[in-house]
Amino acid sequence: MPRWWWSGLPEELESEGYDRTGLELPSQHDAVVRAVLAANPRTAVVVCSGSPVALPWADRAGAVVLAGLGGQAGGAALADVLTGDAEPSGRLAETWPHDLTEVASDPWFPGAGPMVQYREGPAIGYRHTTTNSIEPAFCFGHGLSYTTFEWSDVELGSTSISAGDGFSVSLQVTNTGGRAGSDVVQVYLADRTGVTSRPRRWLAGFEKVRLEPGESRRLEVPVDWRELAFWDVDEHDWRVPSGAFGVEVAHSCEDIAEVRELRVTGGVEHAPERAWTPLVADSDEAFAARLGRSVPVEPPSRPFTASSVLGQTTSHPIGLGIHALMVRRSVLSQPDPRFRRMMQHSIDELPLRNLPSMSGGLVPVEAVPLIVEVLNGAPDAVLRRSLGGVLGLGKELFDAGRAALGEVAERIRQIQLSVVAPSGSACFRLSCQPRLTNPERVNYG
Repeated sequence: MPRWWWSGLPEELESEGYDRTGLELPSQHDAVVRAVLAANPRTAVVVCSGSPVALPWADRAGAVVLAGLGGQAGGAALADVLTGDAEPSGRLAETWPHDLTEVASDPWFPGAGPMVQYREGPAIGYRHTTTNSIEPAFCFGHGLSYTTFEWSDVELGSTSISAGDGFSVSLQVTNTGGRAGSDVVQVYLADRTGVTSRPRRWLAGFEKVRLEPGESRRLEVPVDWRELAFWDVDEHDWRVPSGAFGVEVAHSCEDIAEVRELRVTGGVEHAPERAWTPLVADSDEAFAARLGRSVPVEPPSRPFTASSVLGQTTSHPIGLGIHALMVRRSVLSQPDPRFRRMMQHSIDELPLRNLPSMSGGLVPVEAVPLIVEVLNGAPDAVLRRSLGGVLGLGKELFDAGRAALGEVAERIRQIQLSVVAPSGSACFRLSCQPRLTNPERVNYG
């Protein structure tokens, strides 16, 4: 007798605002699934996750159902699918690799400091796996159905077009099974022009159709001209190459049903990245050529800029105070410890330029440049006035602080900074001015 088993990521790993460090499910989940499958191979495993995870036991399962994150009514919808009352007609919008070795960006991610180099270029997901003959666990566009379909009479609206024109693909789709169901026709392009470096294939259009048993319908998939174009780093514009393209009508990026040829005239004959250029820019020379400039070096942590993240500023008492204030208001106020962890990551990686939006009005937009100047050692008189603006004392005092940038002011003997949290509120306390209580703000959401 078939059975169902649920597995997926726990809430603390369903990240938003910070990145997961791997594809693995918790080891306890994998161990339990393996034990269940050993006892009953006819088990359907339901995977609940918002992004790809490694499923090392998938080939031993009777079926794998990706439920995503279904929300409040997801359980009832999933029950309909598992019992056959509804059809699982979705298609994967991501490539599901076996492990990170199948991901082109992995050697350069998450990068060093605040900089990430996107050396993989267009070699993302299925564009990387199809180009390099890598067979992932589940490919882009894959999906099964409770019924069967037949495709026939594939035609191109035109077999020759001018650069800048689009075209269409049409075909007959027939439900050959015994129940109603949905099918997805996917159209991929393959550049055969030899003008520029491109992936083996890329998705150019798709259409979904629902048919009753025995019903047949002619479907048309339009393809816009931009799907034929590439970005020219020298001209800073989209260009369409002249020559032949393969038009692949497919069930997924790996399951190609029919291929037709399209010819483009009046396009470009040359490109900065020639056809033999690898998709992944492994060397600095190749990456610089792709960028059209030298490879940027990692910026130093000092002096601080508006792009510096809040976690970097905690070596300065002002940065430490702002960080502690944001933690107090956005992290410690959360009752769920798993959500607090996510918010802590978000605060640590928050650029200073985003303080106004994340502080709920506590930090005005005009205050960000002053905060940066203070963190970089602005005079104490500026510090005193600037913090008045930062803490919401009003625009007049803030403007006075900005004007004070040119003043030669008497230095304050000592500035003490502390975070005070009486009855749920938070404030800065300076020895040179009274305690300032910040207004409440809406929590991050």
